[in-house]
Amino acid sequence: VYFRSGYAPPHLPDDRCWAAREVLEWSHAVKCPSGPAHLAGCKKVQALWCDPSTMDRFVPVCSRQPLREVFAPQVDPSMAPKGEEVKDAI
Repeated sequence: VYFRSGYAPPHLPDDRCWAAREVLEWSHAVKCPSGPAHLAGCKKVQALWCDPSTMDRFVPVCSRQPLREVFAPQVDPSMAPKGEEVKDAI
């Protein structure tokens, strides 16, 4: 199953659409992107991975630094105090 939409609640406007998505998710069909891959691409999940406490909780010590070297900072402008993180990101 190749998903070209259905990534956000507005893409599934009623219970019938949600039921169809649930059938697909529970099926043995290969899905692209998979649920975990879709979540990994979400900005909120990416921002959580940039938080050292999240990394420390889920990633072995030997793998943390190599991952940190390739992560780009994810900043939610609405949560940035005084906008310093946003200025740094620009």
